[in-house]
Amino acid sequence: MTTLTSTLTVSTDELARIKHPNVGIVNETGNDDGSFSQQSGPFASYERTVSVVATGQERHTVTQTIRYQLLMPYVGWIIALPLKRALRPSVPAIDSPRRTPWWAPPDQLDAHTINVLGLLCGASIVGGYLNTLITQSILPASDEFGTSKHTEAIALAVVRIGILISLALATVADRKGRRNAILLCLVAGPIFAALGALSPNLTFLTITQLVSRSFALGLGILIPIFAAEEMPKNSRAYALSITSLIMAFGAGLCVFSLHLADLGVKGWRLMYVIPLLGLAIAAHMFRKLPESRRFDAHRPDEYAAADSPHHRPSLKQNMGRLVMLCVGLALLNVFVAPASQLQNRYLNNERGFTKGDISNFTLLTNTPGGIGVAVGGKLADAYGRRIVGAVAVAALGICTTASYFASGVWLWLWAAVGAIIGSATIPSLSVYLPELFPTALRGKANGIISTVAVMGSAIGLITVGYLSDRWGRVGPAIAIMCIGPLVLAALVILKFPETAHKELEQLNPQDAELASTPGG
Repeated sequence: MTTLTSTLTVSTDELARIKHPNVGIVNETGNDDGSFSQQSGPFASYERTVSVVATGQERHTVTQTIRYQLLMPYVGWIIALPLKRALRPSVPAIDSPRRTPWWAPPDQLDAHTINVLGLLCGASIVGGYLNTLITQSILPASDEFGTSKHTEAIALAVVRIGILISLALATVADRKGRRNAILLCLVAGPIFAALGALSPNLTFLTITQLVSRSFALGLGILIPIFAAEEMPKNSRAYALSITSLIMAFGAGLCVFSLHLADLGVKGWRLMYVIPLLGLAIAAHMFRKLPESRRFDAHRPDEYAAADSPHHRPSLKQNMGRLVMLCVGLALLNVFVAPASQLQNRYLNNERGFTKGDISNFTLLTNTPGGIGVAVGGKLADAYGRRIVGAVAVAALGICTTASYFASGVWLWLWAAVGAIIGSATIPSLSVYLPELFPTALRGKANGIISTVAVMGSAIGLITVGYLSDRWGRVGPAIAIMCIGPLVLAALVILKFPETAHKELEQLNPQDAELASTPGG
């Protein structure tokens, strides 16, 4: 429970405004005893009391005390200070309600939604670390095993076959629920990752990472679905930006752990032990994570009932959207996968970076990308997905490619600018995946799209790996792959629908009408 107290000397008019219910992050309602409680808002509990002492003609000393409890696991501490500043007791302006701060979601969230979003952030930490593990460790692992650059690229491509397991998980999630599938990924992913610490060769490491990363990719599919199903219509991209930022934080922890590789030729193996800490998050999620409210509202048995007036949605009915997103994500990943995952080898071989230098470069140039993710989510909710997504994906391709031809300070600047602007691609385009399919197909459709996207990644990795070995440089091969994001930018403008400000049920009329919109 957090307590905020403020004492002010005010006029009679100002006192009247203080005694009026506040609106903003929390909408208050007056109680018989003169206090105020939460009518709607994000808090598990909330109370504002007002104590008044007359100090002179039309002057009053007013003490306001606010007590609240915000249940947002794992990430609540990040907004604790700005939340205190936003709720700080003050005198409301005349005829002007308390404004919602810039960092808050466009919609007012309820306590249930805030709690679920926090729990999904916990899962995102694990997913971010596991998804990044083989990328960051492949260089020191290959050094120990004595493998070539082309062999590394093949290993990174083979690991992506695990997306087929993720597709199965996503399909099961449409029938058995999002919660159970997420919990399975949180347990199995870290365990198989830890087996990589025992690898006698690159083949064993590749196999264990194929399985581990399949569960990590499963989290990457299911977390956005769960978040989109829980959020109100104006805040879905915002929620995906939050979970993406936290997933990037998990990836950053993995990047930072690359320093362990400098401890010795086998130091990289310690990076594979760290994921076991994620089992503690899995245990907490087992106790606290509820099922998605939209999944509960559209359970498969509704369609199976003999007297049901609803027919189960089919992929055939949604084929146009499915093909559009498959092509789009493949175009993006054919560039992003090699540009990000062969970067370490480029920095080491062509720019002379040590493993520690690589870790510092990745953290310092990628961390500002969080700005792009956060701002991109807000802009995509406010102004629409298409324009934000098209600009972001084009900038990502151009700036990242430029970094492969730059040196010195320009290398760092191009990489950072590409990360900041390009990261807006994450919330503005990834939000389409859960938005454009009905609840009964959302997991399966997203799994298929992710599978095709990973195939694009594999094609990009193998092609760039082969060309860079042949040409002795990575940059020219990356420049060829840059065609992908540039074509995608045009596709977004010309073919993608605008989904901002619409409920999922408006976008997917195949879903049965909800009695009340979740998160609204």
